Amino acid sequence: MHVAAPEVPKQSPAVGWSQLAFLRSQGQTGCLCCDDGVMHIPDANRGIHVVEWRAVDPHLTRNVTLPGDDDEGSKITKELYQKIHVLGTTAGEGSKKRWWAAGQNDGYCIQACMAKM
Repeated sequence: MHVAAPEVPKQSPAVGWSQLAFLRSQGQTGCLCCDDGVMHIPDANRGIHVVEWRAVDPHLTRNVTLPGDDDEGSKITKELYQKIHVLGTTAGEGSKKRWWAAGQNDGYCIQACMAKM
């Protein structure tokens, strides 16, 4: 499941964290995209704030089917990197940024959410 929160004009990541807390309180799971690079990634089952990301190997891609932007159940297919490195923070870390590797489902979620920003 891939859910996008309603868009709000760009603010601080606090807005995205608030949106994520609301979605989680409503029982939403899976890949949850919020404002300003804040999202919930499914495999790691945690909230993150992504500052930037890079492909580990730009030649390793896969066609991934994602939900469309409408509420009609449409699907779109995008070519995404299989593994990425991510710079950001996780919930509870404050502003301490670090790099980590994100594979398949989490990486696809991050790329899909960042494409919507």
